[in-house]
Amino acid sequence: MNYKKVPKSVGFNTKNERDRKLLKHVARRNFSGYVKNLIEADMKAKGKWEEFEKLPAPKKEQKKEPEVNKFDALKDKLKRPSKTPGPFINQPKD
Repeated sequence: MNYKKVPKSVGFNTKNERDRKLLKHVARRNFSGYVKNLIEADMKAKGKWEEFEKLPAPKKEQKKEPEVNKFDALKDKLKRPSKTPGPFINQPKD
């Protein structure tokens, strides 16, 4: 599935009275959901929402698990160096 979020930022100037009021109003809300609901309400008011409801839904892609050869996976695991030291490290010399 080609799911990608597209961030859209909104700036608030704290020196501007209108922006301060808006920022205070949305301070304890789910800002993303709130903005999306406002956009949806605007689209419905302008009759644009129905255009999108008539579009066909995108097809869901089925995620296929890659086939893994168990022997190759085990062989790769055995090639990796161990994280623990071997038994003969730092042995006193005679």
